[in-house]
Amino acid sequence: MTFAGDGFAVRPALAPKDKALLVAHSRVYSNYYNGMISTQATGSTDSPALWYGYIWNWADGADADGSYTTIRVSTNPYTNSAGWTHNTSQFSALNTKVAPGKNAGDRLDTYISRYSHAAALIGQVGKKFVVNSMIQLDATVPNSPTLAAEGEELDLQLLDKAWWAHDKRFSVHGKTIVLTGMDHAADDSYLERLAGTNLLKKGMLIDGIMYGGQPLSMSDGGFHFYSNGDLNGVPLGYSQVLQQLGSMNFAGNFSTLLLYGSHDRKAAAGDRQGWGEEGSLHLGLQEKSDANALNGQDVGCNGCTSGGQIVWNPVGHHYGIGIGAGVGTKINYGLLVEANGATSAPNGLTSEKTLTAKADVVVSGQIKSSQGVSAVSYSEKLTTPASSSAPCKAGQFTDDAHNHYVCVADNHWRRVALQDF
Repeated sequence: MTFAGDGFAVRPALAPKDKALLVAHSRVYSNYYNGMISTQATGSTDSPALWYGYIWNWADGADADGSYTTIRVSTNPYTNSAGWTHNTSQFSALNTKVAPGKNAGDRLDTYISRYSHAAALIGQVGKKFVVNSMIQLDATVPNSPTLAAEGEELDLQLLDKAWWAHDKRFSVHGKTIVLTGMDHAADDSYLERLAGTNLLKKGMLIDGIMYGGQPLSMSDGGFHFYSNGDLNGVPLGYSQVLQQLGSMNFAGNFSTLLLYGSHDRKAAAGDRQGWGEEGSLHLGLQEKSDANALNGQDVGCNGCTSGGQIVWNPVGHHYGIGIGAGVGTKINYGLLVEANGATSAPNGLTSEKTLTAKADVVVSGQIKSSQGVSAVSYSEKLTTPASSSAPCKAGQFTDDAHNHYVCVADNHWRRVALQDF
């Protein structure tokens, strides 16, 4: 390759797969320098002032010596100012239209690039570390009884002895990482990485959050976590989220599963206070065609449709569990199980299979059973056994339009005629 005042030429011409890697406005370094860049005060570590430019365009050509690719460079990444530039100090630059290596004072750099011939370094990594530290522990060191590493510790202390007199008059922001600019980062980018390389059981330890603590929120991942929620401060009829267990999108409908507490009612004078009388704990679904609303912090968000709920300590059923649909204080229960195991179905119970009751079952106040079933009303599908020896279990019964059939022993039916009255 050879340098020119406005770029360089590469022989033979670059292959299509190589040209596909060229990006306009990318910086190109030559391996020629002219003086040193003063980075800070006198006596600091300087670096070679390499000639560089910014890719403006490229084109293929051919002559008597064969094919070539010419890459034009500019001293400015945003305007076509043909030529090369280098920093004379940390903040000032010098431009030229003379090829690198041809200016007075130019020297071939063998410290950074280590090439002994003309070379262009395209698309170098622009990686900057503000702090990059490593602590290496050597367990063989004999003069230390304990080996421990603290990579970085930041203590923000409030030294006012009368702290209660200044409650909420100060703010603390321990660590903030913000990515700004106009362009999106690559898909494999991240703001913080914790890599234990399978040597740690904990990837992150967060403590010091007491009752009513605010959430650890990773909204892009659809995860929100509240530690030790305190329902005492929640107004009557409202709820508080403890955890968002996940969100999922299907055809534009976003569903989220929440674990939350509900402040259901105020206990009457003399009533026991707390769970089962005033509050309940819910695991419930809510859905909305708007991902922004499913932030894991709002129960029954505006426009949300609430779905199935599992409720621990439903009001009036301490130590019990309920299954229903709704949200917060507005749950339509389909099944309630008491602490003693008794069950009830407030809206009735429909089953197409045999119901066997080993304990009391109350269905809409209509059916009560203890080793049997009694009911104000009962309906069944009319069927007729094929014969007196048709398969059956003792105690089973059925009806058709003419007879009532009873299985008096396994595989033995008997019947009685039905009459008008």
